[in-house]
Amino acid sequence: MKKIYFVLLLTIFLGFVAGNKASGQGVCQNCPQQYPFCYTLTIPESVCPSLEPNTVTFCYNIEYCPNRIDIFVLELEIRLECYNDFWEWFLNWIGNNIASLCGYKPCDEPPPMEINYTVPICGRVEWYGSHRKLVYRYGQGDCDKRCVSKVLWCINGNQTYWVVVSKTVIGTGDCPEINYMDRFSTDPASQYYQWGIDCTRIIGVNCEME
Repeated sequence: MKKIYFVLLLTIFLGFVAGNKASGQGVCQNCPQQYPFCYTLTIPESVCPSLEPNTVTFCYNIEYCPNRIDIFVLELEIRLECYNDFWEWFLNWIGNNIASLCGYKPCDEPPPMEINYTVPICGRVEWYGSHRKLVYRYGQGDCDKRCVSKVLWCINGNQTYWVVVSKTVIGTGDCPEINYMDRFSTDPASQYYQWGIDCTRIIGVNCEME
């Protein structure tokens, strides 16, 4: 039974990565070189109700699966009212769906899978008042600072288990802490109806262990 389940997960896994090469696919072409695959996930309406899709695009490396996978959040497009809940939801999504990305790692066959989940601390922020939508993009060069969460994951039957064991700040970039939360406007006459900040601390990203 375990062998059949493994083959089924492997089939799903191979089907998922096929066609998800990062090169030459819109925003995915901006994935760092060490992340050869890319996927744009539509955030469910149960998480963020909207007439237009809200999405998160992430790059990933499956070279060492099922022992390890590296995930890098590249871009987030989301309605303002959904932003505060996004980061926790997405980490939960990874924990619940990682088998489709990296295969099957039983709890009784240690060590567990290691997930290195990277989110930008510094980056570009854009606001579009016509859609009430925020856009976050990871910073590059002098704006490159990221938080890497190390997650250990395994599965026992149909039950998944995972825990964040560390968080580490990487990257040599730096960014000002601009309070852009008071710059959101849906009034076309306002100077804050549509804007972009090239490099700022991304509000809501926490790289401290709780």
